[in-house]
Amino acid sequence: MPSLLTELGTLFMPVEGVIDVAAERTRLGHELERVAAGLRQVDQKLANQSFVAKAPPEVVQQHRARRQELAEKEAKLRHLLDMLAGPG
Repeated sequence: MPSLLTELGTLFMPVEGVIDVAAERTRLGHELERVAAGLRQVDQKLANQSFVAKAPPEVVQQHRARRQELAEKEAKLRHLLDMLAGPG
């Protein structure tokens, strides 16, 4: 159940009956796999010392920024999946 912390307290939004929770978990799982694959690919490039040494600094920086974006997206997807998993 998604929740939001406000000054007045925590608000909970029930999603059961509003969305197909199983289908959403499946969709998020596939998205998480895609993001994780992209993250592995970027990590491989950044771990390659030859690439880092020879590539223009702007390109290396773009890869580092992309890595950060993917890591943040991965964390958000994991959080959403955890919320949809429910208690237990």
